Amino acid sequence: MHIQDNELRYIEKKFKSFSIFTYFLQRSIFSKATHVSTISNRMADLIQKYKKNGGVKIIRNWADNFDDKISKTRRQEFKILYPELFSTLNDPSKIILYSGNIGKKQGLEICVNAVDILRNMNAMLIIVGDGSGRERLKEKFKFAPDV
Repeated sequence: MHIQDNELRYIEKKFKSFSIFTYFLQRSIFSKATHVSTISNRMADLIQKYKKNGGVKIIRNWADNFDDKISKTRRQEFKILYPELFSTLNDPSKIILYSGNIGKKQGLEICVNAVDILRNMNAMLIIVGDGSGRERLKEKFKFAPDV
């Protein structure tokens, strides 16, 4: 199970009378899960409160890479966790990742216009996902095998 956001916390804050219900709901869900992942230490701490049978894996969304100190640390983590992928990236200074559904409403075709700009910035675009627009998008990016 992967937890991106915890909407139940919003309900708890907005409607205090639901907090007992949401506590038991979260405890029930998390205690039955064999594996749980989330995007931050803070979210992991929150989940760990309910999940007594094992740890919570953190899979960062890398959204805070504007801080150079954090960026360098994350880059080293990435290198250690994904050595095969890292070695194929030609050591870009920035990695821009889209992960999710690939369909018409995501508008990923606009990224075709950014390929030259990204190359000039020594940045790499990685698109991960599936959907009804995947083949169409692959066709549009045929000229850019490094995407």
